[in-house]
Amino acid sequence: MHASTAKLQTKAIELLSQQYGLQLSAEQLQQVPLLPYLGSDIRQLPDWLATPSWERKKPTEGIPYSAPNDQLTALLRVANQAAYAIHGHRAIICLRLDERLPASVVMPFLHQFQRLGINHTVLVAESE
Repeated sequence: MHASTAKLQTKAIELLSQQYGLQLSAEQLQQVPLLPYLGSDIRQLPDWLATPSWERKKPTEGIPYSAPNDQLTALLRVANQAAYAIHGHRAIICLRLDERLPASVVMPFLHQFQRLGINHTVLVAESE
């Protein structure tokens, strides 16, 4: 998730952290607006924030998207809540993809976004 504002990203991560019972320190919460995106299991966030900033640029495994740990859907819900609270409208989601990923893999994600009422999605393809 890439937030249009640091405030939106911070609010979404705070809400998701609460859902997963994470206690982020005041120092960690100050670092949250500096994150370029959230791309891994939320439960790894405290450890990830403790790593040096240069190491945070390494690719992550992605946000879990299968039952019983569907953090992607949870993240989309809190992103919508945060967007409504801050901007008065639904979130615009940026989905970072590998350019070799077939559309048949991407479309279920877009359908899930639509089921959650998110109709504005930006797809960002990354090549090697």
